[in-house]
Amino acid sequence: MNKDQLKILTSILFYLVITFSLHPIVGNMVGMFILIPIITGAWVFGRKGGLIMGIALFISNFLLLKILSDLSTQDFIQMMMGGTAAVIVGYSIGYTRDKLSELENLSNKLTGLKLGVERSNDIIFITDTKGIITYTNPAFTKAYGYTEEDWKGKTPRILKSGVQNNDFYKNLWAKLTSKKVMDYVVVNKTKVGKLLTIESSASPIVGDSGELLGFLAIQRNVTDKKRTDEILMHRANELEKMNELMVDRELKMIELKEKLKNKTH
Repeated sequence: MNKDQLKILTSILFYLVITFSLHPIVGNMVGMFILIPIITGAWVFGRKGGLIMGIALFISNFLLLKILSDLSTQDFIQMMMGGTAAVIVGYSIGYTRDKLSELENLSNKLTGLKLGVERSNDIIFITDTKGIITYTNPAFTKAYGYTEEDWKGKTPRILKSGVQNNDFYKNLWAKLTSKKVMDYVVVNKTKVGKLLTIESSASPIVGDSGELLGFLAIQRNVTDKKRTDEILMHRANELEKMNELMVDRELKMIELKEKLKNKTH
């Protein structure tokens, strides 16, 4: 038996002892003690626990009082009203407990999600349905240089570099508002005018009923990677050219040797 079950059992035993020992003295006032196990059950097991405990103890109280004394109509009505109130209280407390547990679980999940987003090296920002920026993570500020005071009330247009034309952005916006996920590479501009090559994934945020709530963008700065790739490509081209020159030189040397050999003979 765990601690929660022990608490419930103790409450029930306490209620029964009080009912048998004090009923002749305090009359139906003892019905107040029914709240103790109901509240305990509701808080430990939630709304179902409170409801089941309330009904069970309400019936037990009725049977015990009927055994101990004859119930008048007034006593019966009072007991019914008190028992019904106790059941409602138990269910209400259980419902509150369940909702608090759900909120606590949701809060823990949101805390974990927030920590993950804020500690991510990827650039993450959210906009509303009109494209107004509503959230950015620290990586956004680190990459682009814009603080909350800078981007508040603005759209991602502040990142436009001019490398992409307007048709590019119109097509992107049309796809997003159609609730499609877009993966693309774009050149953005920082607050100080530096150009960054960005790998980006933009997604619509859709509610349970299908309504559009906003947009989420996850980006990665690949400027250094692109620069490295360009350097490697340039060196590869140079090596290829050198190799072609070397091969051509070798072929000419072979041809020259053949000519000298023929003259000798």
